[in-house]
Amino acid sequence: MKKTKLFLLLGFLSLMFNSCFKDGEFLLNILNEIKDQNAQLKTEVIALQKKADSLAASILVTNRQTALLDKKIDSVQSQLTLLLVQITKLNVEMQSANANIAEIKAKLAELQTKCADLIALLSQLTGQVAISNGLVAYYPFAGSAFDSTGNGYNGVVSGALLSTDRFGRVNNAYQFKANQQINVPNTTSLNIFPLTVSLWYYTDTLYKGMAANVFSKYVAASWNGYQILMGDFSNVQNFSGFENNGYGVTPWYIRNYTNRIIGYYNEPSFLQQNISAKTWYHYVFSVDSAGAKIFVNGKLVDSDKWTGQSGPCSNAYAWKIGGAYDGMWFYGKIDDVRIYNRVLKDEEVMYLSKN
Repeated sequence: MKKTKLFLLLGFLSLMFNSCFKDGEFLLNILNEIKDQNAQLKTEVIALQKKADSLAASILVTNRQTALLDKKIDSVQSQLTLLLVQITKLNVEMQSANANIAEIKAKLAELQTKCADLIALLSQLTGQVAISNGLVAYYPFAGSAFDSTGNGYNGVVSGALLSTDRFGRVNNAYQFKANQQINVPNTTSLNIFPLTVSLWYYTDTLYKGMAANVFSKYVAASWNGYQILMGDFSNVQNFSGFENNGYGVTPWYIRNYTNRIIGYYNEPSFLQQNISAKTWYHYVFSVDSAGAKIFVNGKLVDSDKWTGQSGPCSNAYAWKIGGAYDGMWFYGKIDDVRIYNRVLKDEEVMYLSKN
């Protein structure tokens, strides 16, 4: 009986021991898991700390940049404030000055006018003496066709009428139409060389195939003399081809067929090109042993050289203005015709184009 109870007690204790062992093993496993989780949590905390440190460093840099930007903004604001003050001051000064601007402008305009008048007077006083040297004949057409040099080469008007000049002055230029011209007797011997012809012209019209004499001591096909001719040069046969220079004015000086200056007959073109109707032009043709030149409104526009030998022509034709021996009538106005026995200097040509 006692053995049985002992056996039962030992069995119960064995069961209790096994149960406690299993429970302890279970708890040990739980503790190990907690330990692992704690280690993982510690790793995550360390990672978070590193991120926190990096974020703090970034925030520090951002704060520094923000502080620097604030300083720049403050500087710009200060400069802008100063600029606004200066603008305000300038506006006040301008408002104060505006009251005198009209008066200052009026005085300046008056002084400029006086200065221009003095310059014109000086040019006239210094230029008139030189510009009269070598002047053979001068036709200002101020009410008549008389030669103002006193040399007696007075023009005879045939049909042409007095008209307004380039300044709008009445009876100070001649208007020409068909069968109208100015003949100048006593000029048959004036085979001038060197030669300069200076004049103003204004054509009323330009028409296809036109040929109009402006100034002439020449007869067509005579191959001796000098002339200034206006014409249609838009389709001119030359150099075994065609030239297209528009409407223009061409001069020539011819001794004979082999000794000449002319912009035709296989010679280079020599003319003022592309003229317009109803426009005043100052035209100068000069020729000497070195060749010939054309000036328009004071500027050199073309030049030519002699073919053959230079020298004077030798015809017995009289001067004609606005008309020619072969009826090439000029339609328009001509004024201030001057003929010289010398070549003018460039500054003299410029002077004539301004007066």
